[in-house]
Amino acid sequence: KERLKKIFPQIAIECKSDITGVIASATEEENCIACISGTGTVVYTKQHDNLTCYAWWGYLLNKLGSGFDMGRDAIHHALRSKEGLGDKTVLTDLIEKSANMPLESLVEEVYKKGAPYIASFVPTLIEAVRLNDKVAVQILKDNALALANIINDVAKKTPSIGTVIASGSMFTSVKEFRDLVKDNLSPDLNLIIPDVPQVLGACYLSAKLSGKYSKTLKDNLKNNYLLVK
Repeated sequence: KERLKKIFPQIAIECKSDITGVIASATEEENCIACISGTGTVVYTKQHDNLTCYAWWGYLLNKLGSGFDMGRDAIHHALRSKEGLGDKTVLTDLIEKSANMPLESLVEEVYKKGAPYIASFVPTLIEAVRLNDKVAVQILKDNALALANIINDVAKKTPSIGTVIASGSMFTSVKEFRDLVKDNLSPDLNLIIPDVPQVLGACYLSAKLSGKYSKTLKDNLKNNYLLVK
């Protein structure tokens, strides 16, 4: 921020968590719960200008229904099935086909490439879910419940908040996951999935910071984005 101020002394600058853009893209409420779920997962509360972060421990310590969690679970059960130690599942064949290698070789790739590579198998898991594979269905249910539970727990700590903003690829791209999370949320919570990206939320906040914000400006930014999209 200090370096930017030296380069652009005439410009108002704020540096905040990207969750503020997620929130601003969906609501102007002063108080809400916000969640990003992609490769990893994190949950925030916003109370006026105060942000509190929960489950910020990263993919090695979290177990919150992230893409990493689901990809790891899918590979784990595929390996168990191939070794004859778990229930048979189509995940074994589907993951080998998607990775273009046997599971034995995939293990080495997993340790080389890490979390993003593991999360890349979520579409394969969803393919198995749509084939009604019971192992895949249970993985999806367990992970959706894990995320819904932490949101519910955060809501218990902040009973005055009734709105939940949910963003990230697990919500925007995986309908089955989104629906299960919604089904497991406390009934007094209202789940909102932003229909525009968080970068537009950042634009709205920038306009407010510059004193140029208006509903007309907001609508124009949104409509022009959707038109280009």
